[in-house]
Amino acid sequence: MELYLKSLADQTATIAGARVGFAEGELIHTENSYKYAIPEFRALAQRAGFLPVHTWTDPRRVGPYNRNAWVWKNGLLLRVSELEIAKLRRRGRRFRCKDVPAAAELIRPLVPVDPMLA
Repeated sequence: MELYLKSLADQTATIAGARVGFAEGELIHTENSYKYAIPEFRALAQRAGFLPVHTWTDPRRVGPYNRNAWVWKNGLLLRVSELEIAKLRRRGRRFRCKDVPAAAELIRPLVPVDPMLA
């Protein structure tokens, strides 16, 4: 599926430091949406250098419901099963981009190799 925005008037925008003009009625292609089966998506993510950790698929549940799933809570990386017994500070900090390498290194030895990728 392709997604577009439609310019409602002649206008100019600054994008990454460059001035770009859009005519009234001009369609601006903003996104392509693709659907993948879970094994296909995990393989695609791994080929792109991402570490597939967990997939949530039940639309009737909110949040991580697999007790072995990893979550970031108050500055700590925990399994869902550990949330109930962990002594969590009332306030922690948000997950930041700089936390990704450390989180990946903590999780990598615990995540089995996906047989689709081996």
